[in-house]
Amino acid sequence: MNRTMMTATNTLNQLQSKIDQISNNIANVDTTAYKKTQTSFNDLLTQSFNNQPSETKEKGRLTAPGIRQGTGAMISQSQLVLSQGALKTTDRNLDAPHSPGMTNSSP
Repeated sequence: MNRTMMTATNTLNQLQSKIDQISNNIANVDTTAYKKTQTSFNDLLTQSFNNQPSETKEKGRLTAPGIRQGTGAMISQSQLVLSQGALKTTDRNLDAPHSPGMTNSSP
């Protein structure tokens, strides 16, 4: 298999994992106490080709000289987001108060 096809296959597999995580987050959006996950990507390997022997011939270039060819992407980390979700009112006696002073202290 040529290099381009291997790169595409690898990256598509990693993107499928990301889509699976997103769909899991969406499916559990109303699940009580569910914590979503976030995914970050990194390059697997980048190869540089220095095709220009003189950097002075590339005036105005903002990136490093040469051509860079990557071999795909991988999931670098999946983080569990532990932020608190919104409070929901259920009209039960054991609900958490939304703001100070809203508690009923009478028996």
